Amino acid sequence: MKQVLILAIIALISFSNWAETVQAKGMGTISYKVLTPEVKAEAEVKAQMKAIEGYFAKLGDSASENFDAIQEKIQIDLDKYILSTVTLNEQDQPDTHKYTRVVRVELNASKLNNLLKNSSSAGQNAKAGGVKSKLVYIFLGREVDSVRELDDRVSKRVDMSVKVQSTPGSVKSNQYVDAKGKVSMETETGGSSLHQTEKLTYRLLPMQDFDSSITSEFSKGGYAVVDPAMAIDDKDFNAAKESAAKGNDLSAETKRGFAKRMQASQIQYLILTTLDVGQTAQDDATGLRRGSVKVTTRVLDWNLTEVVSVPSVGYSAIAPNNKEASDIALKKAAMEASREVVSRLNTLGVR
Repeated sequence: MKQVLILAIIALISFSNWAETVQAKGMGTISYKVLTPEVKAEAEVKAQMKAIEGYFAKLGDSASENFDAIQEKIQIDLDKYILSTVTLNEQDQPDTHKYTRVVRVELNASKLNNLLKNSSSAGQNAKAGGVKSKLVYIFLGREVDSVRELDDRVSKRVDMSVKVQSTPGSVKSNQYVDAKGKVSMETETGGSSLHQTEKLTYRLLPMQDFDSSITSEFSKGGYAVVDPAMAIDDKDFNAAKESAAKGNDLSAETKRGFAKRMQASQIQYLILTTLDVGQTAQDDATGLRRGSVKVTTRVLDWNLTEVVSVPSVGYSAIAPNNKEASDIALKKAAMEASREVVSRLNTLGVR
């Protein structure tokens, strides 16, 4: 029985992570003179649209901004994007002549995302047969390999002053002064400490299994994806991996190498993404293992001007063992990072 329960949980987890449907809640309030079925229906539509707006808001600022451009198209053909609706609560306020309805809807995320992409500048350009912008991406997955902690460096100074007190003795002619000395020392100790942060080295993770999924996201967004192996010199690519393993940014020489190859191949954009895999931990709700990944992404043009910068974002996934949990979180993070880049390029009107 326990094994069946675990399998059921895993099935639900897999469905929620990769299914193309999502659930969202929304609330709609309508002012009325007379409460009629039409008023209630209008409140339901408003609640459904709020649920869809909330869905795009969770995808990020750029997706939320792009939603404004397709909101009218969604409402005209609402049944196409909503698979089911459940009323969670409704309230009539006769004194203020307001009616409120709260709903939970099941959204067709695939169709919503496709509508968003097709309505973008890149999507419309692709439909019209225009020339697609070329881009090349470098996704580097890594996890901490070793940590070296450094002790604080402390510098001290010591100041000493000497006081001598003499007691005169009896003085006789043709004799030296007989003095007894008493010496006291005053010591003052002060200083400063320099705290040195820990140094990390990373182990790079293979990303080949995710290449097709990443490429698919950019292609669906209306861009022409160039194989990194064809567009980036091996020397520069290895230098980029070495920098990531040491936790450093790309050197100026490596960046210039990227720019040179991009200009020669007429590639407009370079996407640099770092995926940091964290330590797995037990998920309190399921007892399974939870993997986590933090993603940082930058988009540069062929003049090395930064076009898009996505702050570090965290993603997680749960699975029966550590490796599977980390792998699922890594794939999820890579795909979501790709979607976020496409969404932000769409916001900028990049074709």
